[in-house]
Formats: sequence, C-alpha cells, structure tokens
Amino acid sequence: MSEDENSQTGPARKKRGSYSVGRSTRTTIIRGATQLLSMRGYYGFSLRDLAEEIGVSHPTVMYHFPTKDALVLNVIEAFEEAFGIFDVEVVTAETEDGTPGDPILEERGAKVTTMNEWIAAHLRLAAAPDNQVMTDLDRVFTVESVNDSHPAHDHFSYRVDAMLQLLEKLAKEMPDYDPENPVDTRRLVERWYGMVILGGWDGERFDSRELIIKYLAFAVRELRYSAEQLLALGSMIPRKAAAPFQQLLVEYSSAQN
Repeated sequence: MSEDENSQTGPARKKRGSYSVGRSTRTTIIRGATQLLSMRGYYGFSLRDLAEEIGVSHPTVMYHFPTKDALVLNVIEAFEEAFGIFDVEVVTAETEDGTPGDPILEERGAKVTTMNEWIAAHLRLAAAPDNQVMTDLDRVFTVESVNDSHPAHDHFSYRVDAMLQLLEKLAKEMPDYDPENPVDTRRLVERWYGMVILGGWDGERFDSRELIIKYLAFAVRELRYSAEQLLALGSMIPRKAAAPFQQLLVEYSSAQN
C-alpha cells in the first residue's frame, strides 16, 4: 500500500471510530436519563446530576443534549420504541429563515394494525430487560405531564387520545365484532393507567412483568377473546416473549374456571 493510501485510510478510520464513540456516549446518556426520570421524575435531577450518575463530564452531556427538554424528547423516543405501539422520531425544526431550530417530536401514528399486534407488543415489552424502567417511566410521565409546562405534555396528551382512537378502531376490525354490543375500549386505557399509577403506591416496587400479564388477561377478557383466538395469537409471538405468553394463557385459564 502506498504512503498516500495510508494517509487516506488513517483519518477515515479515526472518523468512524469517533462517530461510534459519540453514538455510544449518546446512548449511555439517554439510558441514564431514562433511569433517573423513572425514579426521580423530570424535576428530580439536573444534567450535572446525570453526568455524575453515568460517569461522564457535564460538558459531554451538554454537547449531546444542550437542554434537559431536548434530552426528554429523546427519552420519549426510546420509550415508544420499547413499547412498540406508536412511531415517533425526534427531528430538528426549521426556523422561518431555514436554519435549524430546536428539536421537536414528530408523531407518526400507530405501528400496530391489528388487536393481535397490540397484544403482542405488550408481550414483547413484558419480556424486555428494561420493562420495569419503561413502566415506571410511563407512570411518572403520565402524572407529571398533566402540567402543560412539562416537556412530555404534548406527547402524552396525544398518546392517550391516540390510544383511545386506536383501540376503538382495532376492536371494530376484529372478526367477531358485534356493533349491537360493542366493547368499551376506554376501559382498557383506564385499567392500564390505573394499574401503573396505583402500583407505584404499594410501598414496594411492583413487578412490571406481572403487571403487564395481569393487564393483558383483563384486556383479552374485555375484548371477548376465545381460547382458540388466544392460542392462535401464539404464532406471532417471538421466542423471547414465549414465557410471558405462557403466563398469559395460565392467567386467562384461571379466570375462566
């Protein structure tokens, strides 16, 4: 290889490595922020506290996320990715003169198109290693973001309304839908937030996986799933979610007896 070739490949490798390190640091910051937000809430820590918690410098956090609100938007993006029901992305807004503005959250609608997919998304969450953090975060953001000055306010206002509309639509598209006796899908949303919020008042931290399974057992009964329909759902459950699915079957069977 010539000297010129060496001089060209050296900087390129360094650039890719720097980019990789930058992405890794950014991911570490988002994960650390997710943990702190789920435990302390938005008002319970500063970016300096976060830097100390994850072992990086305060300027490093500020380099990736100049404001706490910008960081929260990225945490919401990761939160929705974990839940797998709604598609959101942090994008940069454009100002009137065309220059980049502040980051905003772009709401892109639902990822799931059937009730089976909605249930499967919850089962994948139950099997995920970070399910506890995500349900804790859901509780904290749902309560805190009632305040319209909270950076998660717009998204969670949208999220609740979008979930109500989504469930109503999916219920109507189920094979056994009865227009004379429709399912009250609002009860599904109310039950979820009731379980998640009240679970935080039990004195001990609730088990997220158990909560999700109990919630789904309630949901499939409300949606009038037959045993055959529930078993058929198993064909679309990934292997990593097989254990939560088995727990759901047991919970469903117990309620039927």
